[in-house]
Amino acid sequence: MTLTIKGEATDSAPTFSGSGGNISSRSSTTAFVDWTPPGWSDNQATTNERTPDLTAIIQEIVDRPAWSNGNSLAFIITGNDSGLRRAWAYDGSRVKAPLLHCAWAVNTNTYSLDVSSAYDMADPSVGQQWYTYGTSLMCAITNSTAVFEDTQSWMTLVCTGWTGSGSVPAAGATTNTGSFSFRENSAITWHWAIKDLIVSNQTVTVLTNSEALNSITARDGYAVEEPGNVTFRAGDVIKLEPGFVASTGSVFRATIDPGL
Repeated sequence: MTLTIKGEATDSAPTFSGSGGNISSRSSTTAFVDWTPPGWSDNQATTNERTPDLTAIIQEIVDRPAWSNGNSLAFIITGNDSGLRRAWAYDGSRVKAPLLHCAWAVNTNTYSLDVSSAYDMADPSVGQQWYTYGTSLMCAITNSTAVFEDTQSWMTLVCTGWTGSGSVPAAGATTNTGSFSFRENSAITWHWAIKDLIVSNQTVTVLTNSEALNSITARDGYAVEEPGNVTFRAGDVIKLEPGFVASTGSVFRATIDPGL
């Protein structure tokens, strides 16, 4: 008689029910343990009734980013139909039912979080931060819109999401990752895009591509001269105000792309 023991691959296992497929429909851990229990007598609790070490299964579950202390664990046991081993269910006898024995050591190591953002409005801040294993952490952008200007341009930028590695969720299109448990060296990169762009007081003689989610405006003093090659691409509006110049021999393109 051979049994295969797996865990349910979820952050907190729901209670089992009597509905059809309630066990087989659950996703299982990659880790598993095979067990060939020797024959035993009813109502005994000896080494014959003891499973092999289940550490790999439990570790895979508790290493999930959203797992936290107090969550439920569930085991799924499958096997062939030859042989018979009787055991008490918890509903039949709480005293005689199987007992899960867990021993653990607290990990006090610290791990790094590398935060990258073109604009330093991140929390935790841009750079390398250090946290103890198991720290509950949330990454966010404190101001989702930024404004920058100089003598030649004015722009508003918006945070469009992040990509992460390690304990940080892999990706998202918001300004907040939500809470996660910090367990390994990790990284997060915040992504930004120009929403509105105004350009003026400059002469362009090179290849230039400007893109904005909403609008691009070229004002007085913006000139494209040979061999300049300029492309404007905006999601909604492109404005060429009086004083904009594209001279003979230069290239200027304007494209509206609502899909930006």
